[in-house]
Amino acid sequence: MRLSLFLLALFIVKICVCQSPCSSVDPFIGTGGHGHTYPGACRPFGMVQLSPDARLTGWDGCGGYHYDDHYVYGFSHTHLQGTGISDYGDILLKPTNGKIRKAETWNEAYKSHFDHAQERAEPGYYAVNLDDDHIRAELTATQRVGIHRYTLAKGDSCRLFIDMKHRDKISYYDIRTHGDTAISGFRVSEAWAKEQHCYFYAVFSRPFKDFTQLDIAYNDTTAEGKVRQIIEQVQVFSVWFSAGDPIVVKVGLSGVSEEGALKNLMAEAPHWDFDRYRKDAWHEWEMQLMKMPLPRKTTADPVIYYSSLYHCFTTPNIWSDVDGHYRGMDHLIHQDLNHPHYTVFSLWDTYRGLHPLLTSTEKERTGDMIHSFLSMKKEYGHLPVWELAANETNCMIGFHSVSVIADAWYNGIRNFDSQEALLAMLDAAAGPEEEKVYFNKIGYVPGDLFSESVSKTLEYAYDNWCIAQFAKSIGNDSVYKFCMQRASYWKNIYDPETRFFRARRNGGFSSVFDPYQVNFNYTEANAWQYRFAVPHDLAGLISLMGGKDAFEKELDLLFETTSKTSGREQVDITGLIGQYAHGNEPSHHMAYLYEAIGKKEKTKNYIDRIMKEMYSRKPDGLCGNEDCGQMSAWYVLTAHQKYPMHPGGATVAGSAKFVAIPVIEGPETSFKDHANVKFIPVEKGQKIHYQILMEDGRVFEGISAEKTERMIDGSCEIRAWSANEKGDSSFVVTAQFVKRNNDADLTMESQYDAQYTGGGDEALLDGLRGGSDFRTGYWQGFNGRDLQLVVDLKKEQMVHLVGLSCLEEIKSWIWFPSSIEIQVSTDGQHFAKAGFWQNNGPLNNEGVRVKELTTEVNQVCRYIRIIAHPAFDQIPSWHLGAGGKPWIFADEIVIR
Repeated sequence: MRLSLFLLALFIVKICVCQSPCSSVDPFIGTGGHGHTYPGACRPFGMVQLSPDARLTGWDGCGGYHYDDHYVYGFSHTHLQGTGISDYGDILLKPTNGKIRKAETWNEAYKSHFDHAQERAEPGYYAVNLDDDHIRAELTATQRVGIHRYTLAKGDSCRLFIDMKHRDKISYYDIRTHGDTAISGFRVSEAWAKEQHCYFYAVFSRPFKDFTQLDIAYNDTTAEGKVRQIIEQVQVFSVWFSAGDPIVVKVGLSGVSEEGALKNLMAEAPHWDFDRYRKDAWHEWEMQLMKMPLPRKTTADPVIYYSSLYHCFTTPNIWSDVDGHYRGMDHLIHQDLNHPHYTVFSLWDTYRGLHPLLTSTEKERTGDMIHSFLSMKKEYGHLPVWELAANETNCMIGFHSVSVIADAWYNGIRNFDSQEALLAMLDAAAGPEEEKVYFNKIGYVPGDLFSESVSKTLEYAYDNWCIAQFAKSIGNDSVYKFCMQRASYWKNIYDPETRFFRARRNGGFSSVFDPYQVNFNYTEANAWQYRFAVPHDLAGLISLMGGKDAFEKELDLLFETTSKTSGREQVDITGLIGQYAHGNEPSHHMAYLYEAIGKKEKTKNYIDRIMKEMYSRKPDGLCGNEDCGQMSAWYVLTAHQKYPMHPGGATVAGSAKFVAIPVIEGPETSFKDHANVKFIPVEKGQKIHYQILMEDGRVFEGISAEKTERMIDGSCEIRAWSANEKGDSSFVVTAQFVKRNNDADLTMESQYDAQYTGGGDEALLDGLRGGSDFRTGYWQGFNGRDLQLVVDLKKEQMVHLVGLSCLEEIKSWIWFPSSIEIQVSTDGQHFAKAGFWQNNGPLNNEGVRVKELTTEVNQVCRYIRIIAHPAFDQIPSWHLGAGGKPWIFADEIVIR
């Protein structure tokens, strides 16, 4: 009997070992391709992410590491998990074998080759052989302390470098020793986070010697051809250790002070047993991953599942010290003894899946995160959008912290002040961004004033729905009704003819529309990928699309259409099945839309396909950026059949009283004699009321129950609104149309880009000027080619001056032309050179400039040819877009 019990116990232990979640985690998943993850050591939601730095620059180096690389530059203590912009990399340590090396940069001098065969990563632990230094480097961590162990080759000494400047631009820093076993310091840096504070306190298991600042020596050739040696100090310091036992380094971090870093170190890392810290980390991760074990009935791969779950629990990160002190968004020091403070909120990504997952598994921690939100509101004035190390990056769109708050409340997490939260949510919806002001005032974000207007309108509507659900649950009916109205504003940008959401311009939509085109009307997407972005009012969307059968056909087409996009290159659009893009967040709910129309089998077929095709056990096993856990959260929640369609509440019906504004369709540029204007209702059964206010004082009014057309013969303003049978009215939509004063004709001899048409072939002669934002208005764009055109003045005239009104914004790859050549003719066949404008200005000016680039002509002519040459054949090496093609942007021809 005892033997049987022993064998049973042994069998149970064996099962537990085989099913260990940590054993199924592979931190290298996502470190290849465009996943941007890091493989290093951390604890769940820890302040420290101690990881190798093997890639210093570039988009695929955002996590500090890429699996294609084979050189380690060191090990820094903070990393971002799968973002699309780089930051962090604080306090880099690099052990070497003590030999002095020379190169033009210290990174090149002291980098060390490594082989993946000698590399290991598991939850809470990372190890690698540094081949050029004959050192075995091992890393583990507590919540706020990074712990290193460096094992030297027999007889080798060790010089350990501390880089205070790694990756980011340093504003200021300090570093000092404490005897011969401790170093402390801080750095304030600028990158994505404009003012990031990182303080550290490091202690060593053995005494060090020779604390020095590194000098870099390299040869430089003078103008006379002589070679001289340059000695340059860098923000890199080193300490020297004699040969002997392994060196253990414990580094406490803090966003508050060096004293805070020391307190964190003493509280969390009191002993020197590296293996014990590693075991503790493993055990903590085991307990964490068991909060959401792999379901028994699932097609999910165990390694992909637990690796995904692991990624879900690496962010957001603890930001407060062990004593509750933290640096707030006002950059003052605060203390909260009741709720740990958190940072790294990638909310545009994570509100969709990661935060609902944490709402299920981390109820207390989610409550603490909402307390962090409300503290940020007090310190900064607004709820976070994309907060990083007590900085608001204002990256991405929407105000999705309201979704996290509403979803937590809906799921029973209510350990915060509901009235304070509601006021903060309403404030987030109100502004101060101009886009929100327009959305609230006219019912949509106008595309001729703001970029990404379609995405902003749709996401603002969803966020208002979240506020409405929260208000209803706490008994505030007036706010509920008010925000439900705003939640229906998505209808104002719905085009009933194409059945896509489109940018509103001058009362209507652009005549040129390609749903495959990636342009600045959408956020990292095209019209296909925002076509179903109304998860909070599917009934309303289905109705506008013509019912469930029509909706199903359009959804089928999303997955079955071509996977090619047009327009600008967007690296985030990956993982395509048709136009469904799993590599970016706006698509993540779309496979589940079939369930809303009773087609669960189609949902199952597509999610099975996505799980198999878009995830794998390989380093490039993510089809897009991890985005702080969102990509992995989709996989985990799908394995549990719990992916949330609309986090924040249960009700998905919109407001039946809302009436969408009509479409005013007219000429996109000025017109010569007369033009036709159309009035189009968005929803059936609505009547359109309109007023045409002519510039000469005439007024025309009308009411139409269907699509109707009117002719205009002069400049005018048109106002229109819709009304339903109950008398409910829409917002008033306005449009202005301009009759051209000149009689000239324009012939384009080079093709403008389809993304930036300015309104069409007549755009550069219509008298309509663009604004300071090239992505909106009336700008025409030419990429890597000449801008060439001919103007016919219809009769011979004395022309004194000719040129172009152009825009320059080099951060967006737009420069003034290198030169503009003017040719004139009387017959349209034989042209002679008449003027020349040369760009003599600097080519590296930051900021936005709009300028008329003109030259004197002083000749009688009828035809004028203008040829503008791009600034370069290829963008030079000093620019981020090196090797690419520069743009020319023009909005008007200047002739006097």
